[in-house]
Amino acid sequence: MAAGATWIAAALRPWLQIRFNSDSSLLVEDLLLCIVLITAVGVIASLFHLGTPVEAWRSLANLRTSWLSREILFTMLFGAAGVICAGLYQFNIVNAALRSLAVWGAAILGVLMVYSMGRVYLLHTVDAWNSPATLLSFFAAALLLGSLAAGVMITVTYLTTPDPCFSGLCALPSDILSGVGLLILFSLGLEIFAAALWNSQTDKTEEQKWLERAALIRLALLLVGAGGGGILLYRSAFIPTTDEALFWIALSAWGLCLAGEIIGRIQFYRSRERKGM
Repeated sequence: MAAGATWIAAALRPWLQIRFNSDSSLLVEDLLLCIVLITAVGVIASLFHLGTPVEAWRSLANLRTSWLSREILFTMLFGAAGVICAGLYQFNIVNAALRSLAVWGAAILGVLMVYSMGRVYLLHTVDAWNSPATLLSFFAAALLLGSLAAGVMITVTYLTTPDPCFSGLCALPSDILSGVGLLILFSLGLEIFAAALWNSQTDKTEEQKWLERAALIRLALLLVGAGGGGILLYRSAFIPTTDEALFWIALSAWGLCLAGEIIGRIQFYRSRERKGM
């Protein structure tokens, strides 16, 4: 989620300047603070996967051979980059171009982090995971949840800023969120394609009955959340919509999709069946 939100933050400045001749610093600043918070929560949660969290740093000793070690490294670098970028915007350090370049650097680290996360699960001993669908699903989930989180924060920024145009943010929230809505719909398409690819490569067993039911529930949540939310956000550029309504649309869509992705993770882990077992 944090990686996907960083991709949105990196794209905001050039997009707003080219499309609306508007400054993006206010939006990016708030979004980066949210990204730092999400990353911190994710890192803390991931430590519970380790038997001895205080010795997590030892995992870096296997960078040449272990994708788990690379995941930890890129996560640390991404988190540090997020904090640096948030500080640059918060305290208005260096010029806008350099701040934007720093955010693009964090976005690239986010790509490497998500890629390394997916590679951890490409195990030759687990047929259900050893598929391009695994990597695709990781990137699709990051982009979908990141886009929705960005949508929520964009509406929060507008709702909590008395005069956004005074701060240089002259684009209407509906104009920005219509683009985010299209990105959400694109992410939903990637999610559906990844799910179809994964299901086509998974053997049918008794466990599959549960997995198929979970897949249907997840699909319903994604269709309502991402599909409905994405369409409503896109249409807001053409149909007058209040900032409060946009906030609740984005927040509801994010909540539904987060629930769908949690089900998807459970479904993913329960599909594990090693060869020869």
